Amino acid sequence: MNAALAALRRFYRWAVAAGWTPADVTAKVKPVPAQPLAPKGFTSVERQRLRREAERAGPMPDAIVTTLLNTGLRVDEAAMGAIFRGKRGPYTDRGVRSLLAQLGRHAGVVGVVGVHPHRFRHDAARRLVEAVDLPTVASLLGHSWLDTVRIYSQPDEAALERATAVLETQ
Repeated sequence: MNAALAALRRFYRWAVAAGWTPADVTAKVKPVPAQPLAPKGFTSVERQRLRREAERAGPMPDAIVTTLLNTGLRVDEAAMGAIFRGKRGPYTDRGVRSLLAQLGRHAGVVGVVGVHPHRFRHDAARRLVEAVDLPTVASLLGHSWLDTVRIYSQPDEAALERATAVLETQ
């Protein structure tokens, strides 16, 4: 809505300057307050690409990606149990971050946010919020406050695009 309003404002500024209209009718229109969007997870296509790339990379990267996608663990929680072992010993926080960034680049999952461990947590939380109640999500993610997980119930960019498409077709 605010983008459409900005376009109208530019048009009316031009129209007033060109003498086509006596006044800018958008001058007193206030923008819609911005609502924080949900943290960015993965699309189903990105999730599948990451899984495929992790499978190609070997059993340990596959195990790390699968675990993070299906549990929403923090990277330090996943790395502290020394469950994931590489050629030089247990994966560290930094090792997991590096692996995920590399897998993301190879899978073509890049963009502004990129692929980092916490994005897997965001992804798991977003999917959980769509399926179960907030107290359950909070418990699974280890949060004691519902407000901490409430952000995952906010719409993401894709949800806003779907809503805009509905308005445009009616």
